[in-house]
Amino acid sequence: LFCDTLEDAGFLLDRPQGAYYVLADFSPLAERLGVADDWEMCETLIRDAGVGSIPGRAFFQHPEDGRHLLRFCYAKEFPVLEEACQRLATFASRA
Repeated sequence: LFCDTLEDAGFLLDRPQGAYYVLADFSPLAERLGVADDWEMCETLIRDAGVGSIPGRAFFQHPEDGRHLLRFCYAKEFPVLEEACQRLATFASRA
């Protein structure tokens, strides 16, 4: 559900094979949204969608390697996950 929502919103990702988190590439959205990097996209999602993520640079030795990535955790109760998906879908439709 969550990976489908991210893809529908315009993120690129490799589907996890058993993890409870996903690293998603927002570069297709960056120009359209006017965001320069992972910190700015993280803040945009919090402010405009009410969905939290972790900037991708936190997972790389060279921060530039995570510049267009966000990490999302979807280990949530199903109603919370559904709400996050709805918020992301609404955000994407307005972006």
